Amino acid sequence: MTKREFLRGPSSRDSKSMRKKLLAIGGAIVMSWLALLVNAVTSPVVFLHYSADAVAPVTYFFNEDNDIVKDHLAPGASIEFRTARRLRISAYSTVIGRSRPSSAACPAKSAA
Repeated sequence: MTKREFLRGPSSRDSKSMRKKLLAIGGAIVMSWLALLVNAVTSPVVFLHYSADAVAPVTYFFNEDNDIVKDHLAPGASIEFRTARRLRISAYSTVIGRSRPSSAACPAKSAA
């Protein structure tokens, strides 16, 4: 690039190329945010509602993404849990590629 070309600025071909790159990057960012929004809106929801006519609180346990939640729900109270839909490989790693357990590996079967 000569000094004259540098002072003149980018050519129209360069600016179109830059515009296309910026449009592609902006589109990828918008699509990523749209995917996150759709996932948040469509993720399964669990609602717990305890009747207002009840006289005492109730204790509940909820497995929230392999983390057990224990809490109390007062009469007339409601709570919601958004559940994750992502698959965890660790949950299936004990099942895939294994045959049925033998009686030696399962103490309950060998005792019976």
